[in-house]
Amino acid sequence: MLLDEDSIPDFLKINPKRDTTRSKRKRGCKGVIRHQLKRLKSKLPLPTTLLINTQSLRAKTDELSANTRYLHEYRSACVLAITETWLDSNIASSDVEPSGFSAFRTDRDPNFTGKTRGGGVCLLVRDEWCRAVVVRQHLCTPDIELLCVSLRPFHLPREFPQIFLTVVYIHPKAKIRH
Repeated sequence: MLLDEDSIPDFLKINPKRDTTRSKRKRGCKGVIRHQLKRLKSKLPLPTTLLINTQSLRAKTDELSANTRYLHEYRSACVLAITETWLDSNIASSDVEPSGFSAFRTDRDPNFTGKTRGGGVCLLVRDEWCRAVVVRQHLCTPDIELLCVSLRPFHLPREFPQIFLTVVYIHPKAKIRH
């Protein structure tokens, strides 16, 4: 049975005037910004940061290295901010930093705090994102540990001359004045 031209509804007929060679924009694609950010990959204007409370970074160095290699959240992070590293001056930074990262850390000072175990903060900065890092402030008191750095990443909008990142660890039993 052959269909008659008049029996086909209008919306199913092929319009010869319509240009079918031009590709249509996909649904849901509203702008170019998302496409540009995907093209830049890890060169986002502002850093993606992970905050990790490790409770002994040295014991978890292998796990951290595996995570930075295989987990998307770690692979895409520009900065890893780590608290409770439990490191001291006898442990070199190169022993705990994963490949492709630079470590900046402040260890707990047992002479000043009176505590021999625990504490410490660390920033791991991805080398392919930023190499211009300056430690601005580091502080270790019995109640608070702080590390502040300024960064000038490779790809940063002109509006931002630099980025300041601060990692703070406040002991749970810290004496806080209201």
